[in-house]
Amino acid sequence: MANNSWNALVADVNGKISEMNTAISGANGAAGTAKTAAEAANAAADEASAAAQAAQLAARAAEEETQKWIGATAEATTVAAGGEASVSISENGGVKKFTFGIPRGADGAKGEKGDTGRSGVMFRLSGTVLSITTE
Repeated sequence: MANNSWNALVADVNGKISEMNTAISGANGAAGTAKTAAEAANAAADEASAAAQAAQLAARAAEEETQKWIGATAEATTVAAGGEASVSISENGGVKKFTFGIPRGADGAKGEKGDTGRSGVMFRLSGTVLSITTE
């Protein structure tokens, strides 16, 4: 009987060792999964930080470009009749500048000569005195 008790005790201890090995195996698997998740979270945090820095750089660049348009100026030149209209944008002193080329209109037909009207001013020279009067 003592032998049976010993065998039962050994079987019981072996069963508990088997349960512990299963628990250790599960814990090791969970630790591996947690490590992988932590590494993925760190990588995502690094990517988010890089994206935030890129967004800040883009915002600064947009602000700098906006400032160039705040005081924008424009000038126009006349292009020969029949020429192409044009526009260009340049930068002058950190400020945007539009330059337009606008074609001159075609010459119209010559009109009829009108009547000679009164000038409304009369000149009289008497000796060395010039008198100017309005009519």
